Amino acid sequence: MSCLFDFQYISIKATASDKHIQEWRDVAQQAAQFIEDSQHSKIVLQLIWFFESSKDVNWHNLHRSVGDLNEMQPLQSLTQTFIAQAPFGSSHVELIIRYLNKPVDHLDVSFKEAHGNRYTCIASGKNRWILIGGLSCHERVSQISDQAKCVFSDLKMILNTENLGFTNMVRQWNYIENIVGFSHQSEREFQHYQEFNEIRADWYYENGLSHDFPAATGIGTHGGGVIIEGIAARLDSTYKLLSIGNPKQEHAHSYSKAKLVGVKVSSAPLFERGKMICGNNEGYIWVSGTAAIRGEDSVLGDISDQTRITCENIDELITPSNLQKAGSSMIDYDIKPVYIRAYVKPGQDGFLVEDLLRQRYPDALVHILYADICRGELLVELEGEFRLS
Repeated sequence: MSCLFDFQYISIKATASDKHIQEWRDVAQQAAQFIEDSQHSKIVLQLIWFFESSKDVNWHNLHRSVGDLNEMQPLQSLTQTFIAQAPFGSSHVELIIRYLNKPVDHLDVSFKEAHGNRYTCIASGKNRWILIGGLSCHERVSQISDQAKCVFSDLKMILNTENLGFTNMVRQWNYIENIVGFSHQSEREFQHYQEFNEIRADWYYENGLSHDFPAATGIGTHGGGVIIEGIAARLDSTYKLLSIGNPKQEHAHSYSKAKLVGVKVSSAPLFERGKMICGNNEGYIWVSGTAAIRGEDSVLGDISDQTRITCENIDELITPSNLQKAGSSMIDYDIKPVYIRAYVKPGQDGFLVEDLLRQRYPDALVHILYADICRGELLVELEGEFRLS
């Protein structure tokens, strides 16, 4: 039986161009060709677009303008996410395709829509997965807190439509425009990331999620306000869903208020350091956004130092002893990296980070983006996916 969470990834970049819209067209053509060439060997699940903001790509018209491209026709039914983060290298547009290899026994894949938001359903027996594309606020609101409420409302609606809840969330990506910036309300300043944390806590607690939070990343973007992307699952008794802590790091949801920024600091970031699903001698690990933090304190240093320390944190998280501590009963297995994403603070050396990660994870797709990190002193953040078999 094929593992339901045996995700695969491919990156498509545009050739260099002075016109960003030409790069969108180039990537769309390559993606359509990939889907056509692999229709008998692969099941494409989701398209995740990353792009550098520019004057010829208006965020609010992005979905319509991209959909109008003739080359996008084969892609329009798929679940898609659009994130304003600059790709590493000369391309202004990059597409990550998440897919499964065929054949997959007794697997049903369907693409659905709720309130204008597309998502992918994967079902096999009693096991169900929901891949939720990037949700953004359709209403004209400016405050991060109001945008977050809007997006969480859409997330809840999709989960409820599929008879799931917030307790079924396995992995969540929280993209926040100008994440370490501040908004002004009633003559007080509120940090954007902390505004989001407060709203997330409200929605989690009000919907029955008070522990065993999803693995998550909270990261900055250059447009789009608040965007949430996620993976939810309901699994039969064959599989275990485990929360993984890191001996080198404090639980993020247990951070002291000294590490929170702003005038309203009721809630720490509610996520686990990692999540693992295992069963039938197979498993998959989602490593949350991880940085050079020991305990709850940032470790200062140049980007080379911070990348090394972050990798050490990830290595500690996925050790057999730590996975067993989390509740895994797997004792004889290989663990392989599938996908490693690095967020590099703008102005830092992406080439150095890419080189270090390709040496450390030669078998994984290494993906480099430029984005602001949730703490101003941090220069790089990593996340990853690992397969156990």
